[in-house]
Amino acid sequence: MFRDGATNVISRTFDLSKRRWRLNFEWGNVEISLVPDGSTLKTLVSVSNSGREVLEKIAIRLLSLESSKFNLRTQVATTQPDWARDDANIGAPLILKLADEEMSVIVYSPDPGGPLRYVWQKGSGDTADLVVTIGTGEPDGEVYDGVWNVRPVRPGQDTKFDLSLVFTGSDADPFRIAAEANGNFARLHPFALLWPDRRPIAAIHLADNRTSEANPRGWKHGAGVPETWDIRREGAREEFRRCITNAAHNVLSLARKAGFQGVIVWQIEGQEFSKVAYYGEPRLIPWIAPEMDEVADDYFRILRDGGLRVGVCIRPPLYEPLGADSQRVDWAEVKEIRGVDWTHPSQKNVFHDSRDTIFDVREAQSPLERLDAKIRYAKKRWGCTLFYIDTNHFWRPRDRSRDGWAWSSRMVPAEVFEELHRRHPDVLLVPEHEYLQYWSATAPYLQPPSWGICTGPDVRAVYPAAFSVICSSPGSEWIQKDKAGYLEAVRNGDIFMANGWYGCDDVREFYQEAARSAPIRARCASDGRMVIERVGGHGVGTVAGKDAAAPAAVSKLVREMLTGRQAVRDRLVWIVYENGMSLARVRELADAIGEGGGIVIWASEVGGGTMPQ
Repeated sequence: MFRDGATNVISRTFDLSKRRWRLNFEWGNVEISLVPDGSTLKTLVSVSNSGREVLEKIAIRLLSLESSKFNLRTQVATTQPDWARDDANIGAPLILKLADEEMSVIVYSPDPGGPLRYVWQKGSGDTADLVVTIGTGEPDGEVYDGVWNVRPVRPGQDTKFDLSLVFTGSDADPFRIAAEANGNFARLHPFALLWPDRRPIAAIHLADNRTSEANPRGWKHGAGVPETWDIRREGAREEFRRCITNAAHNVLSLARKAGFQGVIVWQIEGQEFSKVAYYGEPRLIPWIAPEMDEVADDYFRILRDGGLRVGVCIRPPLYEPLGADSQRVDWAEVKEIRGVDWTHPSQKNVFHDSRDTIFDVREAQSPLERLDAKIRYAKKRWGCTLFYIDTNHFWRPRDRSRDGWAWSSRMVPAEVFEELHRRHPDVLLVPEHEYLQYWSATAPYLQPPSWGICTGPDVRAVYPAAFSVICSSPGSEWIQKDKAGYLEAVRNGDIFMANGWYGCDDVREFYQEAARSAPIRARCASDGRMVIERVGGHGVGTVAGKDAAAPAAVSKLVREMLTGRQAVRDRLVWIVYENGMSLARVRELADAIGEGGGIVIWASEVGGGTMPQ
């Protein structure tokens, strides 16, 4: 795209022997070759720039198909359409399915590395036109934060791409047909997440925005703080400590009942300030929630010592302290906080002096460094290995044509989370929003019915071992409407995250039903005896005596039983343990089973006295 008139064709030729068209323009040429291969038509396109200007964008109508019954809603992706820009072959293979009652045309690009848009558009009459576009001259060319749909063709250079069109039946599976594209994408962005513990996770909310002078941080819910608590009273801090300690023990009791592997804690900072919902900044609690700062270490220690993994909610923004007049103040005088997503590099005095011990200057420009710093803090202080990343977007002033620049947000790119996983392979990252590439290193958050249901077929076609975290109570209306589907989701590796400070009967009932299909059962007695067997009695193994305490022996036995088995469903293990066994021991066994290649779907407690059945 140079200027008006640049699309005028000077000449065109067609080589029948090579099935190749050549269109010549004043700036260069476009060559299109057709290569039929059975029911597949491969189109090879080359764009050459012999002019003096950079070619920023070119759109090509490749072909037209005629049918009055074609459905032009052709994208088959299952990720969140409001956030995932899956129309540019960036972050996910772009696969289209154009279908009527009798046939379908599956379109995909075998090259997952280059930005490329292709879409079916309504043509003249009853035709559907396949239009391919490289590059963009539009402001929305930034697909994700720092990831651009740009493919400039500079003077003297060319660019090439190819599409495959597969003509098949109307009920054809587009993901199976586009296996070439899916495989190439997986090789470019390999699956790296190893998290064999798929037991449910507890969500603990400690506060909400119903604050008062008596309870300025809004401690409620999982904090176990009564309505009558008043921070202004003498002895209030000690009462708060007792409440938080009791709340931790309550979580442990419910975790045994529901079979939770761990907990993620929201609002560890409280929720005093109205302009932000979830702060996602645990480093602030000494300044904005001192009563929690005094007891948080004990709270997480009780949960960890009880055998649970622990984690917190984090977000990309940094925060600055404001006074009553909305001017920046010292943290000791804070009356409100404001999120700071981006700081211009020319601003030398970006951080208030009192913040030097909280934030590193490297975090100013980088969502990667911000999230990394928060993870490192929570790991070091509380031993956290579970992280929910709320609002994983980054705000910057992007439109330079406007005074002061117009601010807008883009999703943090998947490459940031891939790097976080490389730095912290021992943690599970659960981002709120996602596109397909996210599943290479994270377990994205899904919230029925609006934010996804379970890990979709497009994701599993690229990453067969991928899984998601489904945030919903198994007893909720939405889950019960499609209970069979959600049972299948768990059997395929997805994890439920449910409220962890009350109830949990529905979690136990749901997982008990899901776990019955596990092909392997590990039965553990409190005296150390252990039997690992295939359902039906085949492949029984016993670990007893001193070996029962050795995770290596359990791992070895599981590894032998799983020889030749790769599918998630074939590696599911249900741990059934005798009353009296500690959750720490259950976790040790779950980790050992995972080391042996097993995937722990659930762990449940039964009455003591005999070997669990």
